[in-house]
Amino acid sequence: MKESKLLLTIFTFLISFTSFAKIEKFDINKDGIIDRIDTYDNDLLIKRQEDRNGDKAIDVEITYTASNRIFKIEKFDSNYDGNFDRIKTFERFKSKFTKVTYKIDKNFDKKFDRTYIETYLRDQKDRVSCIQDLKDEVDSFVRDGISAVASTNKGFIPTNFGYSIDQACVKKWGPNFPSLLKSTIQKGLQCMTRIHSQFSGPNTLSGALRNSKGLIDLANETPVSIVCSEETGYDWDGTAGHASTEIKDIIETPPVKHPFISINPFHPVDKPVTKDVLQTLKGTILHENLHNLGYLHGDKIEFPQACDSCCFPPDDDNENAKNKKEIGCKICNGDYPSEDSLSYLKDYVDFSDLSYDFEVAYLTLKKSLKENPNDIERLILFARTQKGFYNPIGKALADIIQSERELTSTQKKGLDNAREFSPEKGKKSAKVIAQVMYDIYANQDAKLAIQNLIQNKHLIKSEMDRLNRSSDITENAIGESIRDSLDGLVIEVWLNEYGNGAKDLSVECHELDIFFELSN
Repeated sequence: MKESKLLLTIFTFLISFTSFAKIEKFDINKDGIIDRIDTYDNDLLIKRQEDRNGDKAIDVEITYTASNRIFKIEKFDSNYDGNFDRIKTFERFKSKFTKVTYKIDKNFDKKFDRTYIETYLRDQKDRVSCIQDLKDEVDSFVRDGISAVASTNKGFIPTNFGYSIDQACVKKWGPNFPSLLKSTIQKGLQCMTRIHSQFSGPNTLSGALRNSKGLIDLANETPVSIVCSEETGYDWDGTAGHASTEIKDIIETPPVKHPFISINPFHPVDKPVTKDVLQTLKGTILHENLHNLGYLHGDKIEFPQACDSCCFPPDDDNENAKNKKEIGCKICNGDYPSEDSLSYLKDYVDFSDLSYDFEVAYLTLKKSLKENPNDIERLILFARTQKGFYNPIGKALADIIQSERELTSTQKKGLDNAREFSPEKGKKSAKVIAQVMYDIYANQDAKLAIQNLIQNKHLIKSEMDRLNRSSDITENAIGESIRDSLDGLVIEVWLNEYGNGAKDLSVECHELDIFFELSN
């Protein structure tokens, strides 16, 4: 009798508990296998599980929490053996940053053997610079067009396809902005479903397909605000747009909350608006919309940049533009084991090389070196992220790697790539910083790296002062590149505590202000 009452009590508790829960199951790629399970608590998504290779086992589990500090935990089974081998914990840090702790099981023995931290700016900028069934869903999502009403909601025009448009967008970009937004969303979604068909097998739940579904869900659940009047409180220099990445993100003026896309309010500069400028605007909208799904530059596969380049490329027939689009489409599909796979890293560095922009590639490669310290292929790719007309560090790092390692002819060719375009100025500082990078990412010796900087602080400061005071804008740009590298080292050994960073430097911790002295 007591056992019966106990079972009845437990059963009643389970009924009352699950009455608040809702579970939705999806077959996104229409192969007859459930590939996504969403669990809600009072209409709030609390867990998402995915089967990305069609083996009927969960490969990804994302848990969302209500905490003001840790707000998301992601678990991945990257080799599909039934065990999670990558865990990421996302934590709010101060007002504008997200700190991510990575735990990695590198040899798949069910023991996490690598742990490290990355710190990301939560505000993600875009710089100026069965598929048929899902296609039917995409078409039905946008086919009714925009339904602008005469009365506005706090200066925003509502639509019937999940977006709310700042009136300033119509004033700045013209009366056709709502229809341009609609067609951009439609083309972006259709582009991603098309490249899934091109690059993925029938049972694969690719990144492109996941993101197509994610953008539809996002707009269906809550309107995405498109803002064109954020004129104060934001540094728009060189920025086409920015977006929110998680629920706490807001804009104060005009007052909007996640999800939002904010387009540079000082654009377009010239009127009438040219075809090229409109194409850039369309790419910015798709790029920022993907950030609304939670993507941070450098954390995961670089969907925002790649899908932008694939779906809205410039009207240019040169070989560089064609290659960039081709690699962009492959990355946008995202069919890689993980963001640390060597195949992805090579593709993304090649893509960055064609874009003449290595800012995110640097974040991606230095993160990979934390998982694979002293890995020669990754070191060479990392050196390539330091090259450029205004960056002398790539050549200096390539020289150090070649002096320290036995290399194949292919590896030497990769280092020759890192030496391209290297400027003549800033070589002394570049040599020091390259050695510091090698000490941190190859040797994992943060103490030696800091000592090296302290010993050479006067050399670096003197050279940077000359570059900063120069009337030559090229020399100013070289000085800025060196400053950016120093800033990155500050974050690495101090904020991220990599290589035991500040923890093992109790005697010399006060010397960390040397970094700030040099980099400011």
